Amino acid sequence: MKQLYIFLFALMPVLANAQSFTYEYNDDSSKIAHLGKDMEFDLNVTNLDANNPLDIRWRIVDIDFVSNDWKDYVCDEICYTPNKRFNDFTLSADTVFPIIHHISMNDLHGIGTSTLCFFDKDDSANTVQCLTLTAISTPMIVADTLTVAGTAFEVIEGVVYSVNGTTYTEHTDYQIIDGMRYQMMVIDGTVYYYDYEEGEFVEYTDEEEIEIQGTTYIIIDGVAFTKSGNVYTSEGEYGTAKVDGADVIIIGTDTFEMFDGAYVPLGYESYVESTQFLAQNAPNPFSGQTMVKYSFTGSNGVINIHDLTGKMVQSIQLKNNKGSVQIGSDLQAGLYFYSLSSDGGVIDTKRMQILD
Repeated sequence: MKQLYIFLFALMPVLANAQSFTYEYNDDSSKIAHLGKDMEFDLNVTNLDANNPLDIRWRIVDIDFVSNDWKDYVCDEICYTPNKRFNDFTLSADTVFPIIHHISMNDLHGIGTSTLCFFDKDDSANTVQCLTLTAISTPMIVADTLTVAGTAFEVIEGVVYSVNGTTYTEHTDYQIIDGMRYQMMVIDGTVYYYDYEEGEFVEYTDEEEIEIQGTTYIIIDGVAFTKSGNVYTSEGEYGTAKVDGADVIIIGTDTFEMFDGAYVPLGYESYVESTQFLAQNAPNPFSGQTMVKYSFTGSNGVINIHDLTGKMVQSIQLKNNKGSVQIGSDLQAGLYFYSLSSDGGVIDTKRMQILD
C-alpha cells in the first residue's frame, strides 16, 4: 500500500552568500509522491572563481525523520549509501557541479527534515552554507473527488459528502485517522483505507480486539485504539515481544502479560504471587489432569474439591506456600468447585469442568 505525500521546501531557489562558490535548487518548492518512493531534489554547486579549483565538502549535518525507515543520501559523482554522511570533491574553475539530495520514505507518514551543508575546505573563515529539505505528509490525500466503495459517500479534499444524484450533502459522522501507514478514515463507525490500486476508499477488515482490564483495544495496522461511539482514539503503537520467555503485548508505553487467563500489567503476577490467590485451572474444561496455581501466607494450606451437591470428593494437602498442583485425574466427568484454604479459612473458590 502506498501513501501520498506533499513535500514543501521552506527555501525557494537559494543563492549562498559566500563569494567562492554558490549553490541553488533546480526543483519546485513542492513535490508529491507515494509512500515507498525515493524522492530526488536536484541542486547545482558553482565555482565562482574563473581561474582556480575549489576543494568542497558536503555533509549531512542533521536529520529528523518520523520513522527510522526513512533514509537520506547524496549523489555527487556517484550515489552513496545512507551511511555516507560526508564527501570531498574538487570543483573545477568556473564549473557547475550537479548534486542530488535524496529522501526515501517508508513505513509512516509525518514530518521529516534533512540538512545538507557545503563548505570550502581552504576557507579560513570556515563558512558553512546549508540547505534544509523538509518533508510533510498530509493526513488526507489531495485529490478532487474520491469514492468510498459500496457507499453513496464521496471524499472531496478531505471532507465526506453524501451523494444523491447531483446533490452533495456534507456528512457529519466521519473522522480522519492520522499517523497511519495508510490513509484512513471512519465513516459512521466503519474504518476505511485508501486503496491506491483501486483508486478509492475501501473497508478495512483486519481489525483485532483485545480486552485488557475492562478496556477494549481495537488493533488497526499496528496501532491500538479505544472507541467511544464512532470515535476512535489512538492509544499508541501495538506490538508483541517476549520477557523472560513469556509472551507480552505492548500498547504505547505499557506492557501486559497473560495471567490467570487475562492480560494484566507486566509484573502483576509477581505481585499477586507475593500475596494470596487461587488461579483458574488450566486447561478448563479438561479431560485427564489440569493444573492449578496457588499462593497463601499462612500455614496448613489445602485445596478441597466439591461436587455440585457440596460433597467433598478430594482434599490435597499443600507442602509449599506457593506453587502449583495437578488435579482431576481421579474424578469423573462433571462440574466441580475447588477451594484454597489456610489455617481453616477459605481464601478463594473457583469452578472447573471435567469432560468425558
